[in-house]
Amino acid sequence: MHRTTRRALEAVYGRERKDRGRDLRKARRIPWTPFAFEVPARDDDTYVNPGERYVGLWSNSRYTVMEYTVEADERCPFPSVTWLSIKRNDRGVVVEWRDLQRIKNEICGAEREAVQIFPVESRLVDTANQYHLWVLPAGLTFPFGMQGRVVSEGLSEGVVQEPWPDDCRPDDLRMPDDVTRHTPDGCPVVRSTKEETR
Repeated sequence: MHRTTRRALEAVYGRERKDRGRDLRKARRIPWTPFAFEVPARDDDTYVNPGERYVGLWSNSRYTVMEYTVEADERCPFPSVTWLSIKRNDRGVVVEWRDLQRIKNEICGAEREAVQIFPVESRLVDTANQYHLWVLPAGLTFPFGMQGRVVSEGLSEGVVQEPWPDDCRPDDLRMPDDVTRHTPDGCPVVRSTKEETR
């Protein structure tokens, strides 16, 4: 970034704003703590659409999450959907998919399925480093997506995968020795748990 541009940005937004999102490694070093729930007083619900009810606020050492319930109507064929509005406490960019999965698991439950929407441009709202998940009711899943579970730190040569943090490392983490073959497009096929017990 040119020195003049940097000075102008610092004058307008301050040095802290310039640094947000730049050092994701710093954010990762903050130990993850359990979420705490509170229902703070709300003065203004005008930005909540009809059928959306504010439930409360979750926060931990890294994230703040506002929870809403979206009631069924002609647009929503489910009994109700949980909407999580997520932001980092330092207001930086969220690029950690595993963090979003962990937030969904800890607030709504590990066996509830969620979706992040990439909307048509006419419905785009992009005003802050804030991210949204819509979580289905328990027992429902989407008719698309993967059909099984495989978690690893890289099962194929040439595959790059982020190591799992020690505090949430899965018990069923698969290793390269678990790969029995590769599909024509290079996806690993892992040994099933039934094969392992033989």
